[in-house]
Amino acid sequence: LSSIDVSLHQPDVYTLNVEEEIVIYRLIQESITNAVRHGNAKHVLVLIRSEDRHLLVHIHDDGRGCENIQRGFGITHMSERVALLGGSISFDGKNGFTIDAKIPLSWEWSA
Repeated sequence: LSSIDVSLHQPDVYTLNVEEEIVIYRLIQESITNAVRHGNAKHVLVLIRSEDRHLLVHIHDDGRGCENIQRGFGITHMSERVALLGGSISFDGKNGFTIDAKIPLSWEWSA
């Protein structure tokens, strides 16, 4: 419904449990929604990779960003979901909008 371009880079395939899948899906979904609704972004980049038994999710859009990030429903919900898995999340509104999540996982991967 929008003209936004979403690029996904995921070098490996991960076997995740249902809770992990839902949190990652919702995190990406909310990020894209916010990029369109609040940032007027044209491009969103999603990078998913593993490091030291953690899944790192990096999402960046080229929208207008913001200096003072307001913790509305979307950002609060993303923070709560990641925290339920014992992870951490950060937000940066400079040069577009960036979300970095680090989620500890008990996954298996195959190349």
